Amino acid sequence: MPFNRKRGAQPKNRNALKHGFYSEALTPDARKILKRAERIDSRELQHEIDLMRTAMFRLTEIDPKNVTVLVLTGRLLVKMIAVKYGMSKEQEDGIHDSLRTLLLDLQPAPAPAGGD
Repeated sequence: MPFNRKRGAQPKNRNALKHGFYSEALTPDARKILKRAERIDSRELQHEIDLMRTAMFRLTEIDPKNVTVLVLTGRLLVKMIAVKYGMSKEQEDGIHDSLRTLLLDLQPAPAPAGGD
């Protein structure tokens, strides 16, 4: 039985790294880092998750009002957790939305104008 291929690039196709936008956008060092990241195993992924959690904690100590960076960092953290545990896109989005809401709710209210 012949293998039915879909239109366009096949899964795990790396042509864009050699010939497309990324071939010009990534430096040789960045390409090496990307290749190393593709071979990451679950123990290393857990290390990355722990590192991201630590970075988020430090950010809340250093600049707790920087919600934009906290939300973006949270998005990366949730994405890594979703990959590790094989979550669906819907599950990943739901967790991220909850984390985003929590971060926004924890922000202090602005000080009243006028200094009374």
